[in-house]
Order: sequence, then structure tokens, then C-alpha cells
Amino acid sequence: MSIWYAILNALGLPMFEMDFMKNALLAVLLLVPLGFDRYVVWSTRDRVYTEEEAPRDKVDAILVLGAYVRDDGSLCPMLEDRMTVGVRLYQAGISDTLVLSGDASREGYDEPEAMKQFALQHGVPEQAIVLDKAGLSTYASVYRAKNVGGYRSLAVVSQQYHLYRALYIADALEVQAIGVSSDLQRYWNQFKYDCRE
Repeated sequence: MSIWYAILNALGLPMFEMDFMKNALLAVLLLVPLGFDRYVVWSTRDRVYTEEEAPRDKVDAILVLGAYVRDDGSLCPMLEDRMTVGVRLYQAGISDTLVLSGDASREGYDEPEAMKQFALQHGVPEQAIVLDKAGLSTYASVYRAKNVGGYRSLAVVSQQYHLYRALYIADALEVQAIGVSSDLQRYWNQFKYDCRE
């Protein structure tokens, strides 16, 4: 007898009701997270843009979310595309500030520093770059942009699958934000990232 049957049997349910209850519980456990995901996408989708569609209204900062940096300091394709779009938005005059947020929590690994080198190589002046080396999660990055950096409006740059959650977090933190997609190519293992979201 499985744990499900043991629990339902303890409630005094007949066997056919146990099957129904088990299936209903499994359905709820699957549908609630899926429903929440759909709500997050639905509630933020009108503020997710391609680089070309993005409003040109000034924001306090362009927030580029970090991703994996290789051992040699080069950016993974996702992060390189995020930086490419972030730099282009800066060059288009969307903001005078480029916030580079990522993980620098362990010896010899520093996403924001690698991102900074990319920005400098692509013409962004050092005084326009702000590093957030404690951006260990999307929440931490948006929270710190508001509460440490003092930014009240952001253009968040990441891949589209990631932007819905970032904007939902910005809403919860009362930060005015738009999302600008940096999907410049198809990424290896994209299905994994989509499922994680």
C-alpha cells in the first residue's frame, strides 16, 4: 500500500474514493504551479519588448541580469546576448546607467566583472557602469537595484522566458520596469530553462 492509500485509508475513505482523492490531489499539485506561472506571464506580458519595440522613455537604469561566465572569463552565449542588448540600449540613450548584476560569491568567479569588461570593450564609459556583485537571484538583483542603488524605474535585460518573473518581482517591489528580450539566437538546453521558469 502506498503512502497515498495509507493517508486516505486513515481518513476512512473507501478504495474507490481513495483513487479519486489521490488523482484530485495530484491534479491540484500540478495545476497550481502551472496556473501561477500562467498568471505571472499574463500579468506582465504587455511590458516585455524586443530591443526594436522597447519604449525609448528614459529609465533610471538598465539592469542586465547575470548568467554563467566560463573559467577563462568569457561570457556564455545567453550572457553575451544580454550584454549586447544592454549596451545597445545604453547607446540608444534609454539610461545613463548600466547596472550589471550577478554572482561574485566565490573565489575566482565574478559575473559582474566579466560583464563590465564586455561593456568597456563595446564603448560604455566606466563611470556609467554600476556593479552589483550580490545579484545571486533575480529577486536579489531587482531588490538591490531599488534598495541599494535607489533606482525606481528599470529596463531589465534578459531572455524572454526570464523577463516575466523579473517584472513580476519588480511589481511586487514597486519598481516601474519594462523587460527587453535578449533572445538573439536559439540557446542550447533552452527547454530546461523554460521548464525551470
